[in-house]
Amino acid sequence: MTKESATEKPTTNKKVRARCLLKHLAWRPVGPDSSRIEDVRVLVFDLDGTLIDSKLDLVLAVNATLEYMGRPRLPNDDVGKYVGGGAALLVRRVLGSDATDEEAATGLEHFLSYYRTHMLDNTVPYPGVCEASSC
Repeated sequence: MTKESATEKPTTNKKVRARCLLKHLAWRPVGPDSSRIEDVRVLVFDLDGTLIDSKLDLVLAVNATLEYMGRPRLPNDDVGKYVGGGAALLVRRVLGSDATDEEAATGLEHFLSYYRTHMLDNTVPYPGVCEASSC
């Protein structure tokens, strides 16, 4: 194994495990009388910070948005203080109280686009999650 492939493999395995977890949770039967996904009408589950560690990808998306908006980056630990309440509120918080509604909308559009592309770059299940969910 080359030095490059040795450094790439853990990241790839983490991505595969994260995708496996997401797929497993999306297709798992729910409830005592439910044996097929067709029987499920609604299933809502917030993975971020519960079963998966997505903090770094959120931080990178926030800072990419701030740079796009011509604002200074935030330290990684500071971004976590703004999380909670959804993407629109996160963007509005990091842009600050002086941001206009138009700036907040532009920032949200950029944040969502960036995050959709990069949301599994560094996101991994917390230790033991895959094993507990038969992933």
